[in-house]
This record gives sequence, C-alpha cells and structure tokens, in this order.
Amino acid sequence: MFFPPKDVVAAENLEEWNDSKENIFRRNFPLHHTCRDGDVVKLAVLLDHVSNASPYRTEFGSVISLNLSSEDPFYGWMPAHWAAYFGKPECLLMVVQSSKHVDVPSLKLLQTPTHMAAYAGNSFCLQWLLDHGADPLRWDYMKETPLHKAARTGALPAISLLISRGAKLHWKNIHGQTAADVAASTGCNDAALYLNHQAQLISNVVNKPMDCVKNGNFVNLVSTSNGYYGFHQTVPHDDFQDVLLCPVVTQNARCIGGRKRTQETYDCGTSVKRARFLKEPRTEDIDHADVEMTMEHSQNGSKVLPTRCMLPRYL
Repeated sequence: MFFPPKDVVAAENLEEWNDSKENIFRRNFPLHHTCRDGDVVKLAVLLDHVSNASPYRTEFGSVISLNLSSEDPFYGWMPAHWAAYFGKPECLLMVVQSSKHVDVPSLKLLQTPTHMAAYAGNSFCLQWLLDHGADPLRWDYMKETPLHKAARTGALPAISLLISRGAKLHWKNIHGQTAADVAASTGCNDAALYLNHQAQLISNVVNKPMDCVKNGNFVNLVSTSNGYYGFHQTVPHDDFQDVLLCPVVTQNARCIGGRKRTQETYDCGTSVKRARFLKEPRTEDIDHADVEMTMEHSQNGSKVLPTRCMLPRYL
C-alpha cells in the first residue's frame, strides 16, 4: 500500500538551507555538490576516484569513499538528480557515463533524474535522458510519471517533449489525478489546458467518445491502470519529506540546496563549455521544410533561421 509523506503541510515546514547544511553538503557529498554547481573540472577529478575505487581527500582534510548511488540526507537525491534538477547537462553526461545507468530511482521516493529534469523544466537534460534510454512511463512512490512532475510546475516544453515520447495523459497518481489535474491543482492553467487538448486529440484518434472526459479525469482512453511497473511498496518516512510537493518550491520561491532552479539557456554560437553537446545535423536529421523556409527567408532579405542544435548519442 502507498504511504505518501505528510504532504504539503510537512513540506512547507522544511527548514531553510543554512550554513550548517551547506558545510555538511560540501564535506560529505562532494559529488552532489559539484553537480549542483556544475563544476565540470572538479567532477572529473572525483569521477577518477570513483572509477579507481580510491579514497578522496576533501578540502576539509577528511578522507571519504565516493559512490554515485549515495543519496544525500536532505532530499534523498543522487548526484545525477542534482545535475538534472539544476540543468547541468555536462555533469549529467559525465555521471551517467561513469555509472553506466541512465535513470536510477532513489530508494525512498523512487524518483529518477528524469522526474527531476521534468519538474525543473530542463528540457535539454530531459531530452538527453530520454535519448539515452530513460523511461517516460516510470513512476515514483506517488505513481507520478515525469509528465505529472512537469505538469506540477507548468513546464510546457517538457510536457510537449514527454508527450512526443509516449507519456500517458490518462495515468493517475495515488490521489486519482491525471497530469492535467495536477497542473490545475497548482494553478498552471496553461499547462492544464494544453494537456486537456492533447488528451482530446488522442481520444479522437482512437475513436473514443468525448463523454469519457469529465472534469479533467480521463477514463478508459487506453487503460485506467498504472500497472506498467507493477506494485511498489513504500513505507512512511516521518523524517524525510518530498520537497517536490512543497508549493513554494513548485513556484520556485524557495531554494533547494541553497539555490533556486534556473531555466537552461543554450547559445549555439557563444557557449564554449557546451559546444561538445552540439553537432552538425546529419542528412537524415535535416527537416526539408525548415531548409525551404530558411532559403525563402534568405531570398526575401529576412533573417536566416539558425541551424537547430542536435544532441549526440554519447552512450
């Protein structure tokens, strides 16, 4: 049986990040810390210690063992979760390459880096994870898929991406909420309208009558079961709350790990650090409609459309 945390009230009472927590974080969880801050150089050093199974001497003088599957005591996140939440694609790539695992769920809340990237609206990290084997249908302790997480914050680009990768619009969490319901409950009305519209399109495609859509609850479009991953048993954790349920975190009005999340920005022309994530499009990647439109704009003296950024498949 599912036991969610003490929901919003407990989440709202989470203590603010302070100097004591920051010191513990830096001293005992250097992998997590570097992924939060996007320190690629330091992360490379740490990952060498991981691959060689050698102890690491911290800047505080202590010697610790490094483990990519270790979870911090504050949120229960692994290094990949931190990278995905804060939109650090290079750190995410390095961690995944080193661990050989793309989408490992946390032990207590069963949340994956894909859940984090979707919630934070980091579409670049999300697309990279999906391109390399992350499952858009995996659900956490609340039976919420990454689509529910993206809906919770109204991250429309992430929502659109997940739908294009097969996310199920009709799947419900343990509270009986679809992604559209979750979006509406958090005040993300644009996302709720978009999800409702997409569900109606799917309903029309499969020739289902629209009377199955009632108050945002979609019944029997394909199946009402979220049984894709079978039965996950969880236990209550009075001392461990899901920060993603906190309304002020959802609104990005409170810091996570001493930082507020920021939307990813990728400038193909100026970003040196992220240049290796970009490549010239292959022949099969070129959308001929885009090419014709670019040529038309160029001939008319308009601004030529920029080349789309393509994600390489590193793994």
